[in-house]
Amino acid sequence: MNNKFDGCGDAHAYPNSSDFQRLAEACLQEEGSYFDGCSKVCIKDKFLMPIMRHESLESLVYGQIFPVLVLFAVFANAAVALVLSKKHMTTPTNVVLKYMAIAEVLVGLVPLPWTVFYFTMGNFKEMYRLETWWCYLHKYSMDAFPPICHNIAMWLTVLLAAQREKRSEEAARQRDSNSTSLMLVAIVSIFLIVNLPQAVFMALLCVCETFSIRLSILEGTFPVVFLITSNMIVIATYPINFGIYCFMSSSFRQTFKLIFCPGTNQLQCERRIEAPSVVHSSRRSDICSHLVNVCTNSEGFMQVSHHCLHADYIGSDRQSTQFTTINTDRSE
Repeated sequence: MNNKFDGCGDAHAYPNSSDFQRLAEACLQEEGSYFDGCSKVCIKDKFLMPIMRHESLESLVYGQIFPVLVLFAVFANAAVALVLSKKHMTTPTNVVLKYMAIAEVLVGLVPLPWTVFYFTMGNFKEMYRLETWWCYLHKYSMDAFPPICHNIAMWLTVLLAAQREKRSEEAARQRDSNSTSLMLVAIVSIFLIVNLPQAVFMALLCVCETFSIRLSILEGTFPVVFLITSNMIVIATYPINFGIYCFMSSSFRQTFKLIFCPGTNQLQCERRIEAPSVVHSSRRSDICSHLVNVCTNSEGFMQVSHHCLHADYIGSDRQSTQFTTINTDRSE
């Protein structure tokens, strides 16, 4: 191991670099401890050291798997945010989904430069002299900012669940609401599946630490491997939301084609985006034409106009009642 480290911050803080190195090595000999060169103290962390002793696993997860997952998540969620930012896609639900995608992008993008530098490039095997600003920036980028963004995405998911409950009350009246409601159920369900195990584990850990309860499952390498695997699964699910949008939303698919596929027939896509409104209007015209044929001779133009304006809210049972009443009036 190359000795390039003579302190954190002021280069003259520790003029005798050999003493400083011996202090760090002595700290590393203690079980579950590591030496923080910035604060110059020995810190106990029973979850960190087991994985630090398995460099091959650490290099594989952080150096190879994590960057690939983050790149997929960044491109997928950036596309989602861009599509949902279009004017015709602006709805209360889509606004929440857009900011949820932005938060998920930041969860992986902020720590990516550090994981690439230390693990992909193999610099974690060497010791460097680090400036104080580097220490703080690394600490906040790896341990503070990503959890904040993840919590933002989590609470936005809770908001989606509340919106889904509201939409379920209207789903029987509109097909679009049914489709949106199913999409929200899929997104919330995936989020819960990948996050609940980690939440239960962390709750169990807090209880054991608070009441000094010792469990064998919380010792050894299992906690570290579990948390790393869980974090990778969470990152891997971020691009899945993009697939859900494409599969369940025709408007999202057509808008995505307009933005990212220059060769797509723009006029045709715009017509497809507006297709639900056209179909809805044609159905209303069909209902109105039937009312005209039945009602003109008996009730006059004004009543026909009234029925046409409200035809899209009239159910099939009510329409048959209207026709029966009209026929009865005519027989009289």
